[in-house]
Amino acid sequence: MKYFIILIVVLVLGCMSSTDEVKEQTQIVHSYQEAALNQDFEQIDVLLAEDFILYSPAFADSISKGQVIDQWKSDWENLFESIEYKRTRTVFKVVVEGPYVIDWELSC
Repeated sequence: MKYFIILIVVLVLGCMSSTDEVKEQTQIVHSYQEAALNQDFEQIDVLLAEDFILYSPAFADSISKGQVIDQWKSDWENLFESIEYKRTRTVFKVVVEGPYVIDWELSC
């Protein structure tokens, strides 16, 4: 049985202004992780915005919502037998000034 550790970075644009919003966004990230682990591609579709883009360090490697879902399906069909995910830490970073105003969460 193969085990994989998933590192999911979710970028959420806007400003988190309250603890409730942070909790809500954390729940969305955890729901996404569960959907990915359970091959629930319909739930991934619900959780990601229609204009979602997963940005990577190389702009050419960035992918759309549909491509993310297709990649998960392909990985489950061709690569994964199972995934064991042990959440160890969730980190938030908010940048409110400058050219790149962003909120992000890293769960690893």
